[in-house]
Amino acid sequence: ALASAASAKDEDALLLGAQVDQMLSGDAGLRLIRESEEVASAVNAAQVHELAQIRCTALTQLARLATTERDVALLAQRGWLARAATSVGDGDLRVSQCAASLFIACARAGLVVLARALDDAPTLA
Repeated sequence: ALASAASAKDEDALLLGAQVDQMLSGDAGLRLIRESEEVASAVNAAQVHELAQIRCTALTQLARLATTERDVALLAQRGWLARAATSVGDGDLRVSQCAASLFIACARAGLVVLARALDDAPTLA
């Protein structure tokens, strides 16, 4: 599903987005996002995909990692946080809202997590 999402066309985007969400749900899905290089590569592609639905799916999954300082460090290390910051200004309102939600999740997790997110120099550039 992840590889398919990266090459999805408009008519497939909703279905593939739902499949990716289902595959990455729960604790097992979080583990995949954290540890799988294949998933990391797919997330990289999804964050810059031409279809807004695919970009939103990636951002929604990444927002699940915005709850601990360790996971926010991973978001920064993989460049996901910087791309999310860029997506706040996306021309598609849905993508912009999904990106902003990631940073709102950081704020909800507390000052230490938010500070770690904002400390990512590329994010602020």
